[in-house]
Amino acid sequence: MNAIGNGLEKQLQELPGGLPIRFLTNSTRRPKRDILTKLQALGFDVDGDEVLTPAAAACAWLEANGYVSHLLVHPDLEEDFAACRTVGPVAVVVGDAGLYFTYERLNEAFREIESGAPLPDEAKSQLALVLNFLRTAPGAIDARAKEVEEALQE
Repeated sequence: MNAIGNGLEKQLQELPGGLPIRFLTNSTRRPKRDILTKLQALGFDVDGDEVLTPAAAACAWLEANGYVSHLLVHPDLEEDFAACRTVGPVAVVVGDAGLYFTYERLNEAFREIESGAPLPDEAKSQLALVLNFLRTAPGAIDARAKEVEEALQE
């Protein structure tokens, strides 16, 4: 185990009452598999059930509310949604898609939203950043961003 793992492991062993330990990440670009591999490489004895990710929370929300996902995420993250339901009404899930926030992918997501697909509150701020960026783009992209922003405010 490396120095980070050794020091942290000692602190975790000193927790009162044998509390269970979970690893929480806010990464919306890296799949759980990569995060788990990195933790294990650092020397942590951790399994997948002990790692909590935004994608897992999104899948739980989709399941609890009866939705299937329309993903606007980095392609590397799509594997974390493979076990989600595949039949039902659509909800838009937004993550850090980086360069994959393409006009085509955004337009597909916007069409789903305009058709009534819910957008979880956590995703609205991410999408607002994208819309602000698109405002600086010329022509059709800027006009489309304004249309969607108005639809989101309703």
